[in-house]
Amino acid sequence: MFTIIYPLRRWAIETAVCLCISIGTVYAVPPTPVPWNGTLPAAAAPISEPATETIPEAQAKASQPAAPNKSTLENKLRQAAARYSNMEIGIAVTDISDGEHAEIRGDRSFPMASAFKLPVMIEAARQMQEGTNGLSLSSLLTITSRTKCIGSGDMASLPDGSTVSMRQAIEKMITISDNTATDTLLDAIGKSSVNRLLIDHGLTHSSVYLTNREAWLLSLRRGVPHGESINSFLSYWNSLSYQQKCALADSVGEKYADTSLKQIQAWEDASAKQETEAQSMAIAAAVDNYGSPNDYNRLLIKLWKRQILSEEWTSYCLGVLGRQRYNSRIPGLLPKGTKVYHKTGTIAGVVNDTGIMMAGSHPVAISVFVDKVKDKHTSAAQKAIQELSLIAYKHCASKQ
Repeated sequence: MFTIIYPLRRWAIETAVCLCISIGTVYAVPPTPVPWNGTLPAAAAPISEPATETIPEAQAKASQPAAPNKSTLENKLRQAAARYSNMEIGIAVTDISDGEHAEIRGDRSFPMASAFKLPVMIEAARQMQEGTNGLSLSSLLTITSRTKCIGSGDMASLPDGSTVSMRQAIEKMITISDNTATDTLLDAIGKSSVNRLLIDHGLTHSSVYLTNREAWLLSLRRGVPHGESINSFLSYWNSLSYQQKCALADSVGEKYADTSLKQIQAWEDASAKQETEAQSMAIAAAVDNYGSPNDYNRLLIKLWKRQILSEEWTSYCLGVLGRQRYNSRIPGLLPKGTKVYHKTGTIAGVVNDTGIMMAGSHPVAISVFVDKVKDKHTSAAQKAIQELSLIAYKHCASKQ
């Protein structure tokens, strides 16, 4: 067994650029984007299913007073974000108790990195709730060469044919951002089902269409036209339609299904020596799943309000998010003991965090996505997320 080296030049330790494993050649195509209007469509009544944790009912059933003027919060956020003009920040803050909403670049689609694992977990929970394919938390998933990926996590070191439970895979996917756990889950639930979840719940500026392994192979220009030139590949990739990108990802995934991680790591190491920082950032951002701050807030709000899952399965998902081990972003400056349910994401040039924080008795959805971050500015991007989160926390907590 070999040791995987995590090269920080292209992908940070907390990494994930996911693709999805499609069914045949049928793809769920994202609809034309529409502006956020603060409204949430009604959801079907959830199906009850046992879970392992319970979120206090009082938090879930927040009161609905008239929303205050959002300009004060938005102005504070804009003033803070303006201090980081060397990167692009998108943020959405929604007080779930009263509906107050503020945003900066709220409808812009950003590269998601590992933040896309949030809807992967929610879709996995939905399928377990409904008993799709007999899936449950105790169901065993098989790790194969085609679901193994370098980068974050430790499941890649398991031998081919090893089995892990759905519970184990979800826990590692969220809490330590395990890429192999993620791809193994996607193999079980299907890529297209995750994208369909986004579409069904009105996330019009977001899509999940890549698995970690396929994204890595594509970023290394394996099995694609025009050889290994970064510029020619980017020009070709950006000219493709959504369906064509999905088809290319599928074909690359199949072609290199048996390629060892040692070989992929060798390609990665060689590529890292040749690429400039700008090239690494460009290709990482291009070959990724996308999402907007408003979309991810919408998903979080519907999760919190039990409009996607039952009480039990919602509590399970929030419990996993609450055990996140990377806590240097949204929770970074919040008062000690503040409960935060969140998922981070990091690739070259991208620093993200999305979740729900408890500002006193107010549950607050917050998504902060930062793009065009140079290596030497990564800590500054994290600081920006911390400061913006603290501003939102203080504003919403003061309304009690």
